Amino acid sequence: MTLRAYITNLGKYNEGELVGQWVNFPCDEDDFAEVLEEIGIDEHYEEWFVTDYECDIDDVISELGEYTSFDELNGVAEALEAWDDDGLLAEAVIDIWGADALLETTPDDYMYFEAYDDEDIGYYLAEELGILDECPDNLRNYFDYEAYGRDIRIESDGGLSSNGYFIQRY
Repeated sequence: MTLRAYITNLGKYNEGELVGQWVNFPCDEDDFAEVLEEIGIDEHYEEWFVTDYECDIDDVISELGEYTSFDELNGVAEALEAWDDDGLLAEAVIDIWGADALLETTPDDYMYFEAYDDEDIGYYLAEELGILDECPDNLRNYFDYEAYGRDIRIESDGGLSSNGYFIQRY
């Protein structure tokens, strides 16, 4: 996933002139210093700020501000690099836990399976993982997959999304 920021010369901006440049993050310190030099950050114009962002996931942008530091921008970009390219897992994590979770975890922190309601969750856990293997066949017919799935969903640190059911690993 990509994160880009439009870095702007604050002094020039206050004088009514928009002088800036798009920067892809993560960015090397030397490359960033070169960008600052190109937009006129020097002893006269010492401050910069961000006037725009581009990111594959819009919710991440809402976590960033105009005065986000270089180190924080790099940290967010590095955290995003760990997520899948198509964004489906990242979108599910945002739906369930919020954009902060993307920055604090990696895809390895989650388990996913195709389930779109409580009955799917219960069926997957009971049948696919073999929880009912020890249960006599005559009792199996009375097993309530939906109730079991609902209890698991409520008690676990997981959630349903349009991309399936996700559980956070500990």
